[in-house]
Amino acid sequence: MEKGDLRLKVKIHNPPIHQNNMRQFQSFSTVAKESLSNLPDSPGKSHNNSTHNYKKNSNNSSIDKETNTTPQHPRPSYNEAEAFIEVDIVNPHIHESNESHTARYTDYELITRTNLPQFPRRISHVRRRYSDFELLRRCLQREVTLADRLAKVRVPSLPGKLLWQNRFDPQVIEQRRRDLEQWIRFVAGHPLIQTNSAALIRFLQQETFSG
Repeated sequence: MEKGDLRLKVKIHNPPIHQNNMRQFQSFSTVAKESLSNLPDSPGKSHNNSTHNYKKNSNNSSIDKETNTTPQHPRPSYNEAEAFIEVDIVNPHIHESNESHTARYTDYELITRTNLPQFPRRISHVRRRYSDFELLRRCLQREVTLADRLAKVRVPSLPGKLLWQNRFDPQVIEQRRRDLEQWIRFVAGHPLIQTNSAALIRFLQQETFSG
């Protein structure tokens, strides 16, 4: 070995590469080629597989492609509320005599619910005593006599007056309440009376009733 010519020999040990540990790589050109092969040949031409899938999905759509219409579902129908009138008699109350020498008497609360157009109020609360019912019956008989539409209407009689000695008994008052309620329901429910009697409307809805 000559002077100044110093060379080192280094032996590099390369471990053997096993075939199973090698990762398979694909070049960009290979991947791109496979991807581009799935695209349509031209902008105006679709691939056969895409066309087949589109037709398959179109058949399952709820919209008809040919008629461009959507299936119509039946809409629920709502009937208008029927004409009605309801009258309840509740809360009987005994009024004691006072300094003006007013006699002791009982009155009742009348609750009316209706959708009839001739009644100005849908719900009304008034108080009436037996003498008010007597006045209403006289008014109805007068209307029946004067109005041709009511010529065939027969106004029913009121429940009889109570005996003086037991008319403030709770059981007697309750029975009177039921009888008056049945009477006014018959009168108010009569189709000719409820549509032609102004006295009935005043009796059921005005605060005070004078005929």
